[in-house]
Amino acid sequence: MARQAAPVHKGVRVGSARGLPRRPEGGHIAGSNPGASVRPFAPNPAQDSLAMVKLSSVCVYCGSALGQAPAYRAAAARLGALLAARRITLVYGGGGVGLMGVLAQAVLQDGGQVVGVIPRFLLRVEKGVRELTRLEAVDSMHERKERMFALADGFIVLPGGFGTLDETFEIITWKQLGLHDKPIAVIDVDGYWEPLRRLSEHIIAAGFAPERARHLFRLVPDAEAALAALAEAPTPAVPSAAPERL
Repeated sequence: MARQAAPVHKGVRVGSARGLPRRPEGGHIAGSNPGASVRPFAPNPAQDSLAMVKLSSVCVYCGSALGQAPAYRAAAARLGALLAARRITLVYGGGGVGLMGVLAQAVLQDGGQVVGVIPRFLLRVEKGVRELTRLEAVDSMHERKERMFALADGFIVLPGGFGTLDETFEIITWKQLGLHDKPIAVIDVDGYWEPLRRLSEHIIAAGFAPERARHLFRLVPDAEAALAALAEAPTPAVPSAAPERL
């Protein structure tokens, strides 16, 4: 069951990262089906009969810039509206600029709940939004990522820059290492993440990742498909524990 958020209040609260998962026995990629034959980064057919994830919170990685294409902003706003409508709490990096700001404001204006996690040194740079349901100020970038991980039932990636790429690769890598079993969906807005798909295929073809790595994340076309991909994933089998393992 997803961890319940603290009582709703506005303002800054000092956060601490706890409750991160242990690697399961056996060293396999949690949630994967090594023998399945599916198209790249598609659903795993072995999951059909398993219990599905019940989403109460979703962590979204996205850019602190708006990007050039209007479609990026539209995708962030649409995702925010859907999260609010479905009463799914948004967990994100706490910033008020770029796609981060568009996403958070879309959730808030439709009556949804938003938890932001931001390092203190970025409060001015990324203009931390104090009108959030809760804003947690932490000491470091790594603590931010640990805390966002602990608060979320699953992950969605929108377009973004190097920081978004760092967060995306880290959460995928943690899953490959068996440190968690939470679903990950990447929204390919106007083909933005097509290079990520090609790079992933190249890594597999070159022998640096196994074929089953295709099950680590889902590449989807829009916000509706992203939430469906997370909801259709099997309930994570890996318990939360031991942040020092990351």
